[in-house]
Amino acid sequence: MKKVSLAAQAAVVGLWAVSAAASANAHVEFAVFNPVPSKTGGVVNFKDDGKGHLTSVSASTPTIFTFDLEPLSDFGNLKATFDFNATETGFGKLGNLVVGTFDGSFDFYYAGKTTTVDSITLTKGELLLKGSFKNAALIGRLSASGASLADDSITGVVTYSSAIPQLDLPLVPHGQSFTLGFIGISPLLAVQKSTIRHFTAIGDGKFSSDVVPEPGTWTLALMGMAGIGLGLRRRLRPAATAA
Repeated sequence: MKKVSLAAQAAVVGLWAVSAAASANAHVEFAVFNPVPSKTGGVVNFKDDGKGHLTSVSASTPTIFTFDLEPLSDFGNLKATFDFNATETGFGKLGNLVVGTFDGSFDFYYAGKTTTVDSITLTKGELLLKGSFKNAALIGRLSASGASLADDSITGVVTYSSAIPQLDLPLVPHGQSFTLGFIGISPLLAVQKSTIRHFTAIGDGKFSSDVVPEPGTWTLALMGMAGIGLGLRRRLRPAATAA
């Protein structure tokens, strides 16, 4: 009974370790941006010309950009300029859903005063984050005032970069993703000549990536698997002796 118990405990530890390794290779959000409140409720960030071109609008108030990763999360909300440019590469309708695919890029440049936190200095004009993407999917309902443009490495590919040397992005090849929200679409989402009708919208966004498991996590997983093997060997040895 004791040997069986040891095997069972080893199996539990091993499975827990493997599970921990799998969960460490998870999807994490590392940055966000939000619309800046104004008298009308927000600043317009996007415009579509109805001919397959989706671009950014120069906002009168800087976009709020925030890193969720330490140590840059210590800066809190960062004023930034937002540049976006995309071209529609496909279009379709699924019931009352409008679906378009886009290739393009976006970037955020720091627009505040030079500031230093924990020996890290940000200067005006510094590139906070840049993303280039292909086959991002824009999905929204007809006659709706909201939609989203998403790339989750399944429908397309996005590649990130930054000019901040202290920014250790948790990037895994083919694991990057983003979602840009379109809030307050005006006029309401509609189709015009087999493409999305021109519109303007306020934006927000989330930027994510998979995380590579830390070496210690893999070591824990291997130790757990070794424990399973050792426990099973101890359990099977008396049976072999009896035979």
